[in-house]
Amino acid sequence: MNKRQRKKRAKKAFEAAELRRKKEWTFITLLRELPPAELYAIEEVMIAFINDDLPVKEAEAFVQRKIEEYNNNNPIYEAV
Repeated sequence: MNKRQRKKRAKKAFEAAELRRKKEWTFITLLRELPPAELYAIEEVMIAFINDDLPVKEAEAFVQRKIEEYNNNNPIYEAV
């Protein structure tokens, strides 16, 4: 294996690791915004997301929808 091939292989490995880290960080960040009672609603999404069966964008959109639904039903601040 020459230098160019090693460089390509290293770049692919780095990109795959970056994607994993991004997925984990994104999901953890989004989950922090939900209360424990709402987490059951996204259990299947979490499993599919972790197993790479679900694209990052779809998982983010689903969790974001759940957060918005929760915030709409349980407003922190009421209008004065």
